Amino acid sequence: QLVLREQVLRNEIRGSIESAENTIRGRVDEFGVTQPSVSLQDGSAIRVQVPGEKDPEYVLSQVIKPAQLEFFLLHDDSEELALVDRDGREIGTIGEPGNFYHPRFSPDGSMVAVDKSDETNRGDIWIFDVARGAGTRLTSAPEDESNPTWSPDGRRLAFYSTGQSALGAVHVRSLRGGDGERVLYSDPSRIANPWSWSSEDLIVVEIEDPNDANRDLGVLSPEDGTFTAIATSRFHERHGTLSPDGRLIAYVSEETGRSEVYVETFPDASDRWRVSTEGGVGPRWGPDGRELFILTSESELVAIPVRVSGDSSTFEMGTPEVLFSADFKEDAVRQAYDTIDGRVFVINRSVGDQDATPMTLVVNAF
Repeated sequence: QLVLREQVLRNEIRGSIESAENTIRGRVDEFGVTQPSVSLQDGSAIRVQVPGEKDPEYVLSQVIKPAQLEFFLLHDDSEELALVDRDGREIGTIGEPGNFYHPRFSPDGSMVAVDKSDETNRGDIWIFDVARGAGTRLTSAPEDESNPTWSPDGRRLAFYSTGQSALGAVHVRSLRGGDGERVLYSDPSRIANPWSWSSEDLIVVEIEDPNDANRDLGVLSPEDGTFTAIATSRFHERHGTLSPDGRLIAYVSEETGRSEVYVETFPDASDRWRVSTEGGVGPRWGPDGRELFILTSESELVAIPVRVSGDSSTFEMGTPEVLFSADFKEDAVRQAYDTIDGRVFVINRSVGDQDATPMTLVVNAF
């Protein structure tokens, strides 16, 4: 028989009430109203005020709803790297299924660099031969590495690593001898993720402040790591990629309340155009800069014809064309597809029994 002393019981009760208060506070915040109030009354009651909400019954139902946990039976290795054409027809797969993130073609299209993560989601950089499907591990440090990004000549690879920073630094590894691996950029107070490496020899990076989770964009010199901010605001800016001629940058901003793709002149930011209208991420330029690919909120890959004037003062967009849809593995800071010629795409897609009926466990609300 388990006997709890009076003080232990009081502590348990107090802990349960505080847990319930925190849960209710999180649910009230989801209403998005101004200055909601959640307060403990007399140590045993929780008072909730939601100014401007006209349906108190709905508020009550959401505040006291029971929690539900859903379990899905999935493959241990639930993604694969697939090669598809512009119509989404499969050309083949690369290697065995695994836990992949951020596939990137080499400039000549013969290899794909990718983050292959273990069961704890700690990543290492692997390079796969496209024709043979054979993979070679590039990094094996105990820290997390991700976001591989090829140099224009294919001789170097930039990637994110926690090896020299508690948060995340940009490393560069020589693939053909040379200076081995070096830390290009590290800031102990911010996370740095490389996203693309332009023909102008600039590395576009996402910089995240962990204190407010805000993401901004900048460029790094691959020679000395000099950082220059290029898109900063109180909203998230991410997925930056420079056009082949280096005069434009496409990126994602959340200023409308959701992710949308924009194009801006570079480096002066004198003009800016919104590309997507109903959500979009992961912009990639076609090889001649006359086409822009984006991934929509409906998991459709869309091609948009674009034309820019010689002085970059005008930017025109044609009718978007939906190429195909797929079960892309999406991630806020990593890409789900890549292309270098606009004809063949490598996509990181989910496999296995993703449509299995879930088991639902209902527990008490708090």
